[in-house]
Amino acid sequence: MISRERAVIVGSVVFHGGPDAQGEVEIAYGVEGESQGQGYATEGTRAALDWAIQQPEVSVVRAITPPFHHASQRVLEKIGMQRLGTIPHDMFGEVLEYEKRRP
Repeated sequence: MISRERAVIVGSVVFHGGPDAQGEVEIAYGVEGESQGQGYATEGTRAALDWAIQQPEVSVVRAITPPFHHASQRVLEKIGMQRLGTIPHDMFGEVLEYEKRRP
């Protein structure tokens, strides 16, 4: 993600590898502190999600976020992902899992 005003990189959106045998892929994103709260995560993640879900080999895009990270939950909900529940995670303990399926 690049700031339009400052023309600098302010964050990123990545996929954790390609889709698996079931067509599932995980998306993740981050924005540097000074640029948070300005819509970069929503805009960038929405664009990557929309692109991924159009790929014929992708049937579902998943994301996880810690339960305390309310801003991240809002991003995922704004881009149309549905909360599935919680799952265990090696680093964060329990995390919230979200997904968006191809229509």
